[in-house]
Parts: sequence; C-alpha cells; structure tokens
Amino acid sequence: MQGCLDAADLPLNVSRSYLQNEPQVRKIREVITSRVASKICDLARHDREAFSKIWDDIHTFVKYGMLRDDKFYDKVKDQVIFRTTDDCKYATLNEYLMRAAAKHDKKVYYANDEAAQATYIKLFKSQGMEILLLDAMIDSHFIQFLETKNSDVKFERVDSDLTENLLEEDRKIELAGPDEQKLQSAQVTELFEASLKATGLTVRVESLKDDSVSGMILLAEQTRRFKEMTRMMGQDGEMPDMFAEHTLMVNLKSPVVQNIVKLQEAKRDEDATMLAEQVYDLAMLSQRSFDKDRMEAFLARSNKILEKLGGMS
Repeated sequence: MQGCLDAADLPLNVSRSYLQNEPQVRKIREVITSRVASKICDLARHDREAFSKIWDDIHTFVKYGMLRDDKFYDKVKDQVIFRTTDDCKYATLNEYLMRAAAKHDKKVYYANDEAAQATYIKLFKSQGMEILLLDAMIDSHFIQFLETKNSDVKFERVDSDLTENLLEEDRKIELAGPDEQKLQSAQVTELFEASLKATGLTVRVESLKDDSVSGMILLAEQTRRFKEMTRMMGQDGEMPDMFAEHTLMVNLKSPVVQNIVKLQEAKRDEDATMLAEQVYDLAMLSQRSFDKDRMEAFLARSNKILEKLGGMS
C-alpha cells in the first residue's frame, strides 16, 4: 500500500466523483501536484541531461497533468522539453522559438512520423531548419492546447505547407514553354492535371532550393486536424478520407520534372504521362499505403520505366 485516506464523515459507499470533490482529498491532491511540479522544475533546471534521459518515460503524464490542471501547467510550462532534429536533441518551446525566430517567427514546424515524413524532414534540415518531433498519441491534443495558451504561436506539420525558406527567391522568373505565351509552371500544372485526374487533387508548381525532391503531398493543417479528430471520435465505418482534398507540390527545379517537360516538348506524351503518374505515386507512398489495384498499377508502371531505361543502354 502506497498510502490511504481516512475521514470521520466518509460514507459507507465511496464513489470516485465524491472523493474528487471532497475538500480534504482536493487539498492533498493540490499539495502532491505542487510537489511533483517542484521536483520536475528542480531536475530540469539543475540537471538537464538527467532530465532529458527520463523525459520519454514521464512526458505523457506531465502533458496530461498540464491539460487537466492550469496551476500545474503554469509551474512546469517553461521546463517541458521536446525532441528535435537538431544536434541539441531536446529543447523547450521558448528555446526553439528563439532559434527559429530569424526564419519563421512564432511558427513551430513538427513531425509526428519520422519514417513517413523523412522526405519533408530532410528538406527542412537541408535549409538549416529545426523540426520538433511530436509522435506520442497525446501530442495532437497537446499541440492544440499549447496554441490556446500561446495565441501568437502556430504549430504546422512539415507536410502542411512550404515555408518561404524552402523556395527559390527568383522562382517567378521562368523559362517559357513551347508556347511562348505560357510559363513553364503553367505548362507543368496542365500536364500533371491532365495525367493524374485524381479526385480532390490540386497541383501546385514551385521551385525548391533542393532539387532532389520531385514531388510532395501537402495536407492543409486545420483540415487534417479536423479529420483526425473526426476519425478518433467516429466508428470504423465512418472514417474520413484524409486525402479527399490534397495538394501535389511539383518541384520545377527537379531534373525529373525537367525531363518530363522535355518529353512533352518532344511529343512523347505517353512517356511524360507515365513519369507524372510515377512522381505522384512516389509522393503518395510516403503518406499512405496503396490498395491492391493501385499497388499493382504502380509496380507495373515501375517495371515499364525500368524496361525503357534498359532499352536505352
């Protein structure tokens, strides 16, 4: 036994709600909460390394306590740390915001799946941008809670949009396509829209500073959050499609995309369409698994591309 409560006026049958509202129990809870908060703050201030080592084991309980108790939140809010992609390993929210102020003031970029979002994380890191890793089940609620407590701070997942720091500054200066009146971005947009014909898809063409990425899927932050909340509250048969509305960002600077443009200019429309579909499917694979029919189509197309490349050698 870790401890017990005794009071002269306790009824024979004691419910949980009765205990929670009982004055003595409430006082005991407040004292224990205060001591736990003080212990967390002392350890975080005086031995950050030791605190970081135990954080993965205690963070769910700390965050839950902050969600439930405003007094507990006020005491520990400056000591809560987050795992990051930076060499520092862990950082408080204020430390992160201070380091990121020059590139994206008052905006927090985060990832909740290092494997699925590896392409996005790599893209951000290539431009010296730090990402918070929030992959616990409680984090989706905790993010919204922090936004209510810090109204000037916004959290955005790395696949929600592209920050200006990832885009070429002179991206609006483009070479004309085969039609001299048409910019290359418009040409690529029309090509991908005609090739894909996917429901709920929007094609967006940009020039990234990193040319290793040919295409990425972007999901609007607030729309995705709403659907995730609906999914958590709904039944199995009522699961919303997270990709009912999504954006394919095509990187105009990518050699792959430039090759697609050249194929279209050479009137090799079938090959251009095939590569456009491949760019889209590769981008989608990082976000979700395919059903049987789509996976078969993807594999067949991949083999066809390999055959064509083999025939060119």
